Amino acid sequence: MKVFINNKELSISLENEKNAFDIISQIEILCNENKLLLSRILINDEEFILSDTSNIEINKIETINIEALSFTEYALDSLFSIREYTQKIADITPETIIDNDINSILQGIDWILESVPQVLFLVNMALEDYSIMHILKTLEVKKEMLTSLKNDDNKDDIIKFLKDDFKPFLKDKMIITMDILISEAEINTILALTINTDKSNALYRISSLKIFSDVIIKLIRNVVNNLQTGNDKDAFILSEKFSKVVSSIFAVISQVLNIYDISLESIKKDGVSLEEKVLNFNNITNNIVDAFQNEDYVSIADILEYEIIDEIESIMDYIDIIEKEIENKNT
Repeated sequence: MKVFINNKELSISLENEKNAFDIISQIEILCNENKLLLSRILINDEEFILSDTSNIEINKIETINIEALSFTEYALDSLFSIREYTQKIADITPETIIDNDINSILQGIDWILESVPQVLFLVNMALEDYSIMHILKTLEVKKEMLTSLKNDDNKDDIIKFLKDDFKPFLKDKMIITMDILISEAEINTILALTINTDKSNALYRISSLKIFSDVIIKLIRNVVNNLQTGNDKDAFILSEKFSKVVSSIFAVISQVLNIYDISLESIKKDGVSLEEKVLNFNNITNNIVDAFQNEDYVSIADILEYEIIDEIESIMDYIDIIEKEIENKNT
């Protein structure tokens, strides 16, 4: 039997464990000690929830694959789930709805109303941000209206409410707000990777950087788009966020390498060290600073689009090498 956490094989010693639940419960304790939460459990490539694993005997297990997330990543994942569920409700066809569907919608709204405040707290965001408090209060009112219509048992009125009121609110207000929240939460999650890094979580932190490479590139493209369309104000705001994100990336790399006494110069790919890559990246960012001082926004957009994105992707290619170095030191 092989056990993996986030695709990394875990060395375990079995004692009195009788089933999958016993094993995973021990892994959960280990994860909690490292401030990680179980997000997905695969046993022999089949997905389970923890409570359903007690009937799976050890001799029937070939592989256990655990996906674990930090608190902020777990919260971010929850935001994606809420957004996905909101879109699902917004796409319903009111004319085909039945009582059980309405009950499910009402339960889903309760889940959203309960989850959003908790999730935002974990990603260091406030309910007052981006009018989310107003959105939630409006959603609660919509829930009360739908409950009343359901109790009146008038399907025509329910259909009219869903079509003319509820679906437009979800599409024009809530989904747009959720997309903004997710973008902000992604940035905050990256920033949180630098907090309390130690030997117990260093490998996880460095591995997480790869997950967010698309987020970083999306942020760069948003800066470029705003510069190219003359939206300088938003471009400056996004540029500041990009600067914080890049600082966090290099902070995580530096913290992890320091923990394991690994130098930037020793991490090499195709004969080029990570130290050289970082120095080159710094030179490029200095050119961006000069362009900002000269208000040369065309040059800024070009540097970001044609140089910085390539450099970010190139630096991310070194993460696998760092992981291997850490794994070698851990053996």
